[in-house]
Amino acid sequence: MPVVAELGRRFSEDGSLKNLRIAADLIVEPKTSVLLLALHDAGAEVSLLSGGGSGEAGVAGMQAQIEKVLQARGIHVFKARGTREEAREAGLRLLDSARPQLIIDDGANLLRLLIGWNPELAENLIGVAEETSSGVWAAEQMHAQGRLPIPVVAVNDSRVKTGFDNRHGTSETVILTLASIMERLDVSTVVVGFGAVGGGVARRMRGIGAQVVVAETDPVAALSAVFEGFEVLPLDEAVASADLVISATGQRHTIEVKHLANAKAETVFAVAGGVDQEIALEAALEAGAEWAGPEAAMRALRIQGKDVLIAAGGDGVNYTVGPGNPIEVMDLSFGAQLQAVRHLISNKLEPGVHRLPGSYDEEVAAISLQARGFSIDEPKQPTDWRLTRFGGAK
Repeated sequence: MPVVAELGRRFSEDGSLKNLRIAADLIVEPKTSVLLLALHDAGAEVSLLSGGGSGEAGVAGMQAQIEKVLQARGIHVFKARGTREEAREAGLRLLDSARPQLIIDDGANLLRLLIGWNPELAENLIGVAEETSSGVWAAEQMHAQGRLPIPVVAVNDSRVKTGFDNRHGTSETVILTLASIMERLDVSTVVVGFGAVGGGVARRMRGIGAQVVVAETDPVAALSAVFEGFEVLPLDEAVASADLVISATGQRHTIEVKHLANAKAETVFAVAGGVDQEIALEAALEAGAEWAGPEAAMRALRIQGKDVLIAAGGDGVNYTVGPGNPIEVMDLSFGAQLQAVRHLISNKLEPGVHRLPGSYDEEVAAISLQARGFSIDEPKQPTDWRLTRFGGAK
């Protein structure tokens, strides 16, 4: 991960992170540990909220091993496993113990916990670097309601994050993971959401022979799908004939109980990336559905007399059952996270949601290009704005 290594080296040299208290809520993978250790080695005091426990023995074992290594290196690990209440208590313990000055967040989980349960701790915060579209959305809602007292940098909106992690990394690993747990993928597929993730999933599924329909609520995104040759239908209509439904919105209850009930028997439902209850499983169980088999990578849910199949228990299939996004992609995303940290500690930002300046994106891309042995032209200096096809101005 040359970008993370180089940016971490710069932090170590200038000492700007020394003794800074940083809390992170990130999916536990080997790639995550590289980011956390870069912060730790630069002098920060790092605490990790480790959630996203997997039902897959191999993935769960890997996560436990990473946690052990991180603790041995001096990173404080708080395990957010078990019930929602147990996970919340772990998060609150982290906030109370670490008293973070800066948060690296995924889905605004720590931010929501802090604002909703322990808002006085916001007084310590320089700001938050947010990784995901769902987390940025949550921060924007907080700000609109006057409940965001700190700056949040929308790392998700960075060109080197969305353009690579969302568009390429997540879509690729979703397809590879589904291929490992399904007999075939050239089936009738509904992709819900045509953003960076959903668009990538739809294109890749079509590329391997699936018959892809897109469901969208945004008319511009829907029109983009039409211009790329996809059929676009309302989800209520599309789900009835689908063999596979992939939610790529990052919004709670994208797949509602009625969609599960109206699907054919054996239809597979999966989440790309995602948030808690993107498939409304708790609501379905409350309405009378029941699990029809043991917890597994593909689990049957019995609803209205038929079984539908839920991949990864409704969690993000690419990181719960699969290995997460490729290391080359996450190097760029975590590079953007480190740049967001730099932006927050170097500037006194007002409360609200801020985009990462383009120069930070360009710096990440330049490091990555150099590490790959590529060089590019120097940018041309802007010409005089007064020069046009009519000649110069008076």
